[in-house]
Amino acid sequence: EGRVGSQGFTKRFGRLLDESSNEIGVFDARTLGALQLNRGARTNLGYGVDEVAQVTLPGLLRAIDPAALAEQLGRLRTGAQQRLFLTTRQTRKDGSSYPVEMSIQYSVDREAQLFITVTEDAGARERVRELDRALRDFSYAEQQRRDRGGLPTTLHAIAAMAAEALHIPRVSIWREK
Repeated sequence: EGRVGSQGFTKRFGRLLDESSNEIGVFDARTLGALQLNRGARTNLGYGVDEVAQVTLPGLLRAIDPAALAEQLGRLRTGAQQRLFLTTRQTRKDGSSYPVEMSIQYSVDREAQLFITVTEDAGARERVRELDRALRDFSYAEQQRRDRGGLPTTLHAIAAMAAEALHIPRVSIWREK
């Protein structure tokens, strides 16, 4: 049938791809059905290894008009475009969706025509950016506080932030003179 089993995928493409935090998929370019999804894709999408055959590219990309998706994939098949980059929403098995950035590339492998997808959860990236902004804001505020109140004030603020982050009542910082 030309399907690539989970063990075959791991042997062929390597354990690193299967364990990648990015979602990686191999789709039949004719039927648009999934031949394989790495562990990250299966976990994020909610499918088990035995359910991969239920997944289709249009089913994942419900936020994109099917005719527009077919036109874009056709450009990959003809070589008019080497790679397709999408910022869209991807649909999970339970019907929920989440923001993603996806790269799709066309490949011919042993007479099989394939679409290879690499997907990154854009929501996770935004949460990291928010954390980075919060840390920069905290660092700036602590610099201002230290300038006004000295080291004890700064250490108290760090202990309070650590306690809040760890969900515990108190963190103590001991200084040795």
